[in-house]
Amino acid sequence: MGVQPILVAEANPSISGLSLLTITCRSGPIIGAGGFDRPGVGSIGQYLDPSEWDGSDDFVPVNSRSILVIAKAAEVLETERLDDLKFEPPCLEPLTI
Repeated sequence: MGVQPILVAEANPSISGLSLLTITCRSGPIIGAGGFDRPGVGSIGQYLDPSEWDGSDDFVPVNSRSILVIAKAAEVLETERLDDLKFEPPCLEPLTI
């Protein structure tokens, strides 16, 4: 996965036992409704072009601040019982033209 935990104690020695989770992988833009326009793609629905994704388990589209994860990565992260972590269905479809 393209995940890097950063110990908060490195930044502030008075805090212990906390980590931040950063996502380092990217994909191409979200295409369609609320995203980039692309010839041949309708404005209803949202899509990602699989050829613009590096195959990482977790990633951030270049035109979004949402973190997307594949189902297996979501299962692994859910078993860790992390605070402030919520998964929602992405409602994105692979782009097929």
